[in-house]
Amino acid sequence: VLGGILGLTAVQPSLAFWLLLSYTLGLGVPFLLVGLFPLKAADFLQKHTRLFTYMRVIFGIILIILGIMVFTQTLVLIANFDFLNRWLLG
Repeated sequence: VLGGILGLTAVQPSLAFWLLLSYTLGLGVPFLLVGLFPLKAADFLQKHTRLFTYMRVIFGIILIILGIMVFTQTLVLIANFDFLNRWLLG
């Protein structure tokens, strides 16, 4: 993401400040919130342990599918935006 932002700022320097500011805030604010409220963050994590277990399994399955697609050289199907538009938008 940072590479893309730096690439855009090389083309349009007037956007550099706003792009880098949004990147910095998006990356830093979650860490600041967890640092300011560690007990609430720990309670949140304990309360949603079951959800995180499901998410871990789902993302593991997605990673396995992507690994198979890389191995079989069919990952290009996902990178084809025309294919995605037809599939997602019907």
